[in-house]
Amino acid sequence: MKIYKNSLDNMAKIMTVFTSIGLTGMVVMTFFLQNLSAGIIGAIAVGLLLTIILPLFYYPRFYVIDKNGLTIKRFVGDLKIPKAEIKQVIIDKDKATAGSIRVFGSGGFFGYFGRFRNSQLKTFYMYCTRLDKTVLIWTDKKLIAVSPDEVQDFTDELDRLIKA
Repeated sequence: MKIYKNSLDNMAKIMTVFTSIGLTGMVVMTFFLQNLSAGIIGAIAVGLLLTIILPLFYYPRFYVIDKNGLTIKRFVGDLKIPKAEIKQVIIDKDKATAGSIRVFGSGGFFGYFGRFRNSQLKTFYMYCTRLDKTVLIWTDKKLIAVSPDEVQDFTDELDRLIKA
């Protein structure tokens, strides 16, 4: 079993810090709204807090490659990609993920994860914390982008696994 760390790029760090500060400030401000009932204020506060907490639960914390395949570790709901489903792994040297549109997910708050789309790759799933070290993984079912800090080592290890 091999663990691969992934660190946030500068844009994700900036977006995470400022979004967290902004949303936390909005939560605090809701308690100063005097024209709304306590129930509405509470609902607004809970909604804003969930906006902060839910992305934290689902961001890709690190990756694990073992004899069974690749696991994308998250606080909630690890994603397991069985060895048999992985068809091809390449380093995204051409920046094929650049210019992608987020269909559903996070575009920088705790990383870049969820469903994305662009003209070159069409629809794909991204579980990244940075955009400058991206690996593309084709499976039987979908295309997945990940961003380990050690891109070459990760790609070599996954290649060895699927060729074994």
